[in-house]
Amino acid sequence: MSSSAAGVRVDRTASHTWSLFADWCSATGHVALPARPEALAEFLADHPGQLGTHRRRVTAINAVHRRAGLPEPGRAHAVHAALATRRHQRLQAVADILEKRIRQLPVGGWPQGLFGRRDALILTLVAAGLTYTEIAALRRGDMRRQGHELVIDSARPWRLGPAGESAEHGPVPVYSRWARVQEILDGFPNARMLAHYFELPPEPVADRPAPVLDAGAAERPLIVSIDRWGYTPLHAKPMSAQSIAAITSAHLSGEASAHRRRTPLPTTGMETAPRPARDAPQEQTALDPRYYRRGVTARRRAAAWLTDVVDELDGVADRAEQLLEQLAAIVGDATEAPAEYDESPSINRG
Repeated sequence: MSSSAAGVRVDRTASHTWSLFADWCSATGHVALPARPEALAEFLADHPGQLGTHRRRVTAINAVHRRAGLPEPGRAHAVHAALATRRHQRLQAVADILEKRIRQLPVGGWPQGLFGRRDALILTLVAAGLTYTEIAALRRGDMRRQGHELVIDSARPWRLGPAGESAEHGPVPVYSRWARVQEILDGFPNARMLAHYFELPPEPVADRPAPVLDAGAAERPLIVSIDRWGYTPLHAKPMSAQSIAAITSAHLSGEASAHRRRTPLPTTGMETAPRPARDAPQEQTALDPRYYRRGVTARRRAAAWLTDVVDELDGVADRAEQLLEQLAAIVGDATEAPAEYDESPSINRG
């Protein structure tokens, strides 16, 4: 569309808005030009619409007053308060719907509990007023529990969780459930172990202490992507703002995906083979609770050490090649030298 055509359309929209406002003023006994700010605020209240629609109406009415050399009524505090009230009402209506959706999301079962905990945190942050871009930029270290409140240390500080919130579905328990999932993945990033955790009865989150994050974990993204099997990337990547918006819209419209219950696939075929019957049950070995954490830590440390092995092997290969070249030079010198012979008189053996 050309700029001239766009200008004509904008002028027609502004003209229609002014005609609507002038007709409303005539019907209600108000003066359209110059209009009082209170009249403009009442006009917006009598004509419901989206926040963007109201802003365009105020801009059009202000433009007519500006061309006439009159004060713009849309710049008054009353109009700004009316717009803020409309926005607050719209956010409150959305928050009420999201609160119902949060109560319906599962917290257990595999993998629906994993998706339910992540989506519950997304909807909680959206209902609080955070934008999709702000949610996508959050790191795990930005969140902390302070009593019965959830504190977000971001570009715009937030405190969520007043005393009237639900004990099970408020910001603090919703965040604590998702933080528990990420804490488990820190110890052993294995979907089978995580699935085993979700098959157990959900643990109470009120008694669990707040997670202690090291410097690396604090910088990892708070909201991460999950594939349909429940697997998260080993190196966590933040979910995009567009994906967060799509998830929120799906829950608002009631069209969110229903994740089917799945059984993690065995890593080898031997795990599915029937085990021979035993006369007496064998006692299970009790492992140290930190057994898996120590194993994963040792493997990560070994992986860091092995990154230098290639450089060491390259150095050994270079040294061996130098030695071979020196040996070849020595052998070549020995071949080119004249043969030595014994100049002593021969011994008569006859």
